[in-house]
Amino acid sequence: MASRADLAVVVERALANAGDVVRVATLTRGVPGAYRPEDGTPGAASVSESAGLAFLGRGGRPSGDFASLMIEPGEAALWLAAVDFAPRPGDRVTVDGAARTVRAVEDVAGAGVLFLVAAR
Repeated sequence: MASRADLAVVVERALANAGDVVRVATLTRGVPGAYRPEDGTPGAASVSESAGLAFLGRGGRPSGDFASLMIEPGEAALWLAAVDFAPRPGDRVTVDGAARTVRAVEDVAGAGVLFLVAAR
């Protein structure tokens, strides 16, 4: 069985050889600061960013194992790889200067290396 690292290498090579259809992407996650009981406010938020690769798909319903992930009108279907953390709803992904909010995510191989993302 291939390791997560082996799968990551295969995915990154495939995307690197895909030409100009693959774009550089930035995945951003904001984490609110801890609650401060002394004044009832949240502490300073932190932001995590990871550069990765994205392939923008078309709308509609993905086929096969991803049929449960509906891409709604106005959303983009993104194949996202080579990121340091798994995307989750509420994260932001920026591709070609356009920032989108992640609504739903499917882990393609269950190994955390390639994700199908519905974002608007």
